[in-house]
Amino acid sequence: MNRLRRILLVALGTVCAGAGNVTGQEQQPDRAGYPPRSIYIEAGGLPAFEGGPFSVNLEQRVLPSTYLRAGVFYGQVDGEMTMKLPILLNFVAPGSLHNLEFGAGVRWDVLGASSDDVRLAATIGYRYQEIPGGSLLRAGLNFDLHSLSGGSGAWKFGPWPSLSIGFGF
Repeated sequence: MNRLRRILLVALGTVCAGAGNVTGQEQQPDRAGYPPRSIYIEAGGLPAFEGGPFSVNLEQRVLPSTYLRAGVFYGQVDGEMTMKLPILLNFVAPGSLHNLEFGAGVRWDVLGASSDDVRLAATIGYRYQEIPGGSLLRAGLNFDLHSLSGGSGAWKFGPWPSLSIGFGF
């Protein structure tokens, strides 16, 4: 479990610092003028259906149509303070302002009754992104596929609808 924590923390640090700068690689060229980073608030999704209102997410483009997403949800679930970290790799299908987006990764529960629980996560939905930067709107379905840690309630599938609003920079 410690190795998994290290991997997840490195992925989170990569998103926050900018993938090209952390790995020593050149930044990928702009994907038709899309901003390399986005920040948004996601309402809904699995945290909302467990009792929390929203998560805050940051994305960093790592390939022309691929973004590394890291988020944080902190709030009360069933009367107990909980922190969840979704870390996903999202692919945005080439388009202009309107795009199909899908991704997969993990959701790590770091605080609360299910702490140290790591679940496979997936998302699919619509993405509106202004070019070269500005408003971002996402609407989608989130899936929590299987707990890698096992235990009770290992299978939760969804889908859980979500709506995100933010901006690219």
